Amino acid sequence: MKKILFCCCFISLQAFAQQSDKATRKAMELLESSMTAMRSYEYPEAIRFLQEAIKVKPNFPDAYGQMGLTYLAMKQYTNAEQAFQKLGELDPAGLKTVASSYARAKAGNGKFTEALAILTENELTAKNISPKTKQLKKDMEFAVTTKPVPFQPQNLGESVNTPDPEYFPHPRSMAKRVFTRRVNGRNEDFFIAGRDSLQWIHAKDMGEPVNTAFNEGAQNISQDGEMLVYTGCDFPNGRGSCDIYFSLRTPEGGWTQPKNIGPAINTEVWESQPCLSPDKQTLFFVRATPDAGSDIFVSTRNAAGQWTPAERLGPHINTKGRETTPYLHADGQTLFFASDGHPGFGGSTFLYPQTA
Repeated sequence: MKKILFCCCFISLQAFAQQSDKATRKAMELLESSMTAMRSYEYPEAIRFLQEAIKVKPNFPDAYGQMGLTYLAMKQYTNAEQAFQKLGELDPAGLKTVASSYARAKAGNGKFTEALAILTENELTAKNISPKTKQLKKDMEFAVTTKPVPFQPQNLGESVNTPDPEYFPHPRSMAKRVFTRRVNGRNEDFFIAGRDSLQWIHAKDMGEPVNTAFNEGAQNISQDGEMLVYTGCDFPNGRGSCDIYFSLRTPEGGWTQPKNIGPAINTEVWESQPCLSPDKQTLFFVRATPDAGSDIFVSTRNAAGQWTPAERLGPHINTKGRETTPYLHADGQTLFFASDGHPGFGGSTFLYPQTA
């Protein structure tokens, strides 16, 4: 009788081990699937795979770590922080390998002091600190000593916003906004939204000749409303992957056939995010650079009305990080731009008082 019991027990333990191995293999397959989805920016799909992996193998630290990274990419900071905390409970050493990401999740939730503490501890124990992590620590040191300006953005509603991404809004007038929409998640086009005294009216496709089968985005309209500059990507007459184009307002209220703004500004690399000065004589834009990722450049019109060869703005503006989205205020003296190379709260926007 004892032998029978022993045999039954042995078979049970062996079956449990096989079941456990099967669960581990399945969880690993789901983890790999999530990483593949994330590489294709299919973040919700990646999360679904990770949730399935945790169902199969509840205390799977790698799944929680990957979940934290995915939620961070989605800017769902609370979910990211919770996933990293669970990783720390299961594998404290594993959490240290994603310390900077954990700090970013904390910062995204406004917990700058906690984020700085994580980075400070990581600096004491890690063998190699990346430049990005060093910059993040500087950002957190800045954040804990700076009082944020109150900011409560309001959704413009269903007349403007859809399931597709909308971005780069620019005023055409006080009652109208032109913005970029990635239609069906693929083709970028311009849309115009009007406003009555109470609400925004349904946005309309800007139409030809500006919108085409190619990608148009990052538009800027001159202060007098007479000139449109924007980014066009993969156009047949383009000089690089993305170039800057312009179109002029017609007497009938439409726009002229867009033209490439020319070799003084466009090169074989990526140019984007143009912004005109109020007098339309100066153009700021962003260009991809091999040493910094992207910097802000400027070109001016000479006496003949031609654009001069673009020059990179100096070190007060451009850093070893990425500078993007320049916007010159109507006063012609203040340049707004985004940078991850200047101290801030992370991905911050800064002001620069331009000299006259």
